Amino acid sequence: MTRYTFIPIAIVALACRTESGSDNLLPASTGADDFSGGQTGGEVGGEDDGVGTVGGSEQCEEEPEDLPDGSAQTSLGFSAEQILEFAAGSHEAALRWNEVEAFTLSGEVPVRVTPESGTTKITVDVTSAGGMRLVRSMPAQSNGSGQGLLGGVATSCRDRLEIDVDVDVTTEGGALAEHFQGVLLADSSWLARLSLPFEIDALSGSLNVDLSNVPNAALKQLSIDMQLGSGDLFTGTVGGIIEQNNGQVASAGPAQLATWGDNPCQTYQTPVPLDAALGEFTPRDMLSSVNDDSPLELTWSDGTHTELSMQVATQALMACSDTFSGQVSLPAELTATTADGRMDSLLVVDLLGTPDGDGGLQDVQTVFNNYFGRAVAPAQFADEFGIEGVDVSGFDSVTISFGTVYDLAGDTPPSGKLEILGLSDAVCPPVPAQPADDEGAGSAPGCAGTEATVVETATW
Repeated sequence: MTRYTFIPIAIVALACRTESGSDNLLPASTGADDFSGGQTGGEVGGEDDGVGTVGGSEQCEEEPEDLPDGSAQTSLGFSAEQILEFAAGSHEAALRWNEVEAFTLSGEVPVRVTPESGTTKITVDVTSAGGMRLVRSMPAQSNGSGQGLLGGVATSCRDRLEIDVDVDVTTEGGALAEHFQGVLLADSSWLARLSLPFEIDALSGSLNVDLSNVPNAALKQLSIDMQLGSGDLFTGTVGGIIEQNNGQVASAGPAQLATWGDNPCQTYQTPVPLDAALGEFTPRDMLSSVNDDSPLELTWSDGTHTELSMQVATQALMACSDTFSGQVSLPAELTATTADGRMDSLLVVDLLGTPDGDGGLQDVQTVFNNYFGRAVAPAQFADEFGIEGVDVSGFDSVTISFGTVYDLAGDTPPSGKLEILGLSDAVCPPVPAQPADDEGAGSAPGCAGTEATVVETATW
């Protein structure tokens, strides 16, 4: 049997001071998600110096073209009026106020947010202000892949529509009662983004964030960020970053004050309806490409062969498209059965579609993600994963690694692998007490981490 050891590690973000005394802090967001807006009285955007700052990234050269007619189809394949059909108007959602903590060298420190807590309601009213633009965006510095570079980090430059809007944001408990001038941004016909930066001292509402328990801290880069889409998609966040600087070391961490809506995608992804065209394919095409009725030959580790049949279905209304790579992910349920009766599984998986250079699908993968987090007790293994005939006794918990690759660009048949993993938890020694008269002394002893043993494998 093969054994792996997984060692828990902690990841710490550091910010360094340069010799000139300035702080080198990576911006909270770059690329297509940097949008401009402001409270009443502020400017939208900045000077036109040939490098885009309105709705884009400073790493992108922008060419805005005013649109006198909002009903006209643009080169993007949709009009400004199509975006306003779902983005304009009044939108309401339950607003969840979070328990905010700041991460300091002394540990996590609670941050008090008032006057609202728990679940309240947010209302956003969006009205067109008249201005509309088609913005063509090209990398100011190219790495040959159509992406700019910011300190070695890729930033996406995408053509888009910009629509000037007036926005009113109110919350049920009075924390926000604001009027903004903002810019709706859309690079697809089904989704618009809106970002509204604000200063907490300039709010008309009574939102307050108490940082008195966090030394040398300031709340910065505050904004209300939202996505409005077809099918009543309305999600967003209120937040910023908590920056700490004691003159020697600077650090910054996110402060998400409140959230609303149900967005299935990560911050670097765009929600996509299943029937939306992404070049030459739709997310729904990913399902049909893997649902071939032909069984695959499966080989267990002892050399015995059987037939494996798989079908994938989804109840999701949206897939998620990676802003930078274009990879499309779709949550789904996969049924896998073998002719020998050893496997009759229902697995929650992710479908991952990789586009090719011509707008089609290069390959689709089915992946059982976060498998360590989905481990179960040995007695529950057969019922949870639907796999029989495997001795998993003697382990603290058991899980599986499972995935299949469907090559759509070539003639290679689907291939995949199953591993059944027995997990043995490490017994870590306690951290020794630090002598009161010996500050800075002492350290935590090493810990081996969780050991994973491959109990059984199958390939196809």
